[in-house]
Amino acid sequence: GARTLCFDTLGFAGGIGTGGGIQSYYFGVTGGLQQELDRNVRDLMKRFASGPLGDGPFHPEAKKIVLDRMIRDAGARLLPHAMLFDVSVEAGRVTSARLATPAGVVELRAPAWIDATGDGDLAALAGASYDLGREHDGLLHAYTQSCGGLRELHGRPRMRRVNFDAGFCDPTDPEDLTRARIAGVRALMVDKFDNWTRPTYVAPLIGVRQGRLFHADYMLSLADQIEARRFPDAIGLTGCHCDSHFVDFEFDSDEAVFWIWFCRNWRRPMACQMPYRMLVPRSLNNVWLASRCFGTTQDAHYSCRMQRDIQRVGEVAGYAAALAVRDATDARQIPYPELREKLAATGALELPDESIEPLFNPIVDVSPLARPEPDEAAIAAGLEAMRKGEPGPELWHLYRHRDAVEPQVRQALASDNPAVSWAAAGVIAMWGEPDAEPRLIDAVRSLEYGLEEDENPSTATPRTQDPAMAFTFARQGPNWLVALCLLRVCGTGRCLPALAELAERPALSLNTATALALTVKSLGRRQVLDEARRDEAAAVLDRLAGIRLVGVFVPPQRPASALAERAVHGAFDTADPVPRPPREFREVLCRNTAADHRWQVDLAIASARLALGLDAGVAAEAHRHDRRAYVPRAFARLGSARSVAGHA
Repeated sequence: GARTLCFDTLGFAGGIGTGGGIQSYYFGVTGGLQQELDRNVRDLMKRFASGPLGDGPFHPEAKKIVLDRMIRDAGARLLPHAMLFDVSVEAGRVTSARLATPAGVVELRAPAWIDATGDGDLAALAGASYDLGREHDGLLHAYTQSCGGLRELHGRPRMRRVNFDAGFCDPTDPEDLTRARIAGVRALMVDKFDNWTRPTYVAPLIGVRQGRLFHADYMLSLADQIEARRFPDAIGLTGCHCDSHFVDFEFDSDEAVFWIWFCRNWRRPMACQMPYRMLVPRSLNNVWLASRCFGTTQDAHYSCRMQRDIQRVGEVAGYAAALAVRDATDARQIPYPELREKLAATGALELPDESIEPLFNPIVDVSPLARPEPDEAAIAAGLEAMRKGEPGPELWHLYRHRDAVEPQVRQALASDNPAVSWAAAGVIAMWGEPDAEPRLIDAVRSLEYGLEEDENPSTATPRTQDPAMAFTFARQGPNWLVALCLLRVCGTGRCLPALAELAERPALSLNTATALALTVKSLGRRQVLDEARRDEAAAVLDRLAGIRLVGVFVPPQRPASALAERAVHGAFDTADPVPRPPREFREVLCRNTAADHRWQVDLAIASARLALGLDAGVAAEAHRHDRRAYVPRAFARLGSARSVAGHA
């Protein structure tokens, strides 16, 4: 019933699904208004099913048409080719916005605003606070430059979507966004095309996975997802695995390192409810975040950012804004029971069952939400997994329920079985207890591998005589590298000799060097080093600054752990741990995306030096004029951190 105007910088609605070349869903949960949208798209596709896109995922042109029709049928107006550039705010309320259009500047006045810009442009212009990138290097998720390609199906040529990580960019910087687009298109060029290795079209938008993450009334966390959290103000379900496109997890939070690398859970599905509060920016009263910029932590955003998630919150924001306008109230005062009633009517709150068709790709398993596991059962499963020395999600619950398990975990730390003591050491390390330090130091010094032949081949690869063959799965790490990261949580000056020994090797991979520097940084920040130990830590950083690095000029999806294994064992003649001719067009494109990542090592060393009370070092200055906007931004943050430290 609200009078609604939609505006978009493009000439059509739909964002990544219509303009970014991502014409399918990656997990998420179906239901609600998006189910009606998907059915309409499927029905329209039946009219041209004989075409080359007729038997694949959803057709982008069909979705454009259906979205335009549904907006019109709902009584809303769509203003295309309109770019937001200014807003006015009074007492925490956005009162007006100005758009640049082909007809000139247009000013809009409205009592309620839904920010579906992806990067939260309206909320940012209104002064809402946000985070941008990972904690340790400020890097945002890799972007994609999708294109079309040919495939053969039943003896006929058909179209397919080619999706690959093209690099990194800062989508809030217009020049960097342009640079990224050009780099993505250039990556499509190969020496010689044939019918199976050439783009049939280039998506008009690059696929930006992450931009600003706003501070909302509630910030969805990794723990919420792992533990299948339910909320009193639930607006729907989200579900996926921890779909981080990073492979250098040492730059992530301690909990992400523990879940992905220590528990080996990158592929593990997770699902939870989404609370209404994550759509409301803290400092604004009449703005709803209906895009990937909503309130999540960096860790949670890896999973809660899929197209189904965004379509879900768009429906919620629409109802909520209409209720606020009707009642002349703000985002925090809307009648939640009435909002819930509207969502229930479209099926947005339902747990999917066999009666709901998951159109255009499967949905994640949400059964944990239907049968939430009590804490007692989760703890028992965690203790059993620890006693067997098995990594997995069960160990997370030991970390989260210290009061109930501490005696048993400390007993396991003394086990003669290295797998059992390793499992216990990781949990105790996450408690911040130095009792785990000796076991972690031993893993670093012995270069403990930790992956056995009988483990799931999709998540682990046994070590062979040739370290070049280690880790065909890029998102797994050897125990020694994981231990290096866990020492930043629980380590003391006792671990410095082991770190120094590692830094004395002839060469290290880029990821090993950054992990080592970040651990030194944490030791300095946590103030666990006396003056003599600080000098020892500084010497480790000096050694790192001049060490030979392996895997510096690499694509985003580099085999980080394999490179770490090769370098630490002296096999560092090539940056490719498994040399092979490219078999698919996508592999060719991935090789075309190689870039210089030396800046990450210099950043980690500079931040560690600052944490020890030293200057950032000369290497930091070399990157302040890098053409990639995210690189100088990361080093500029060092200056801010130094200012804050000096003030403190």
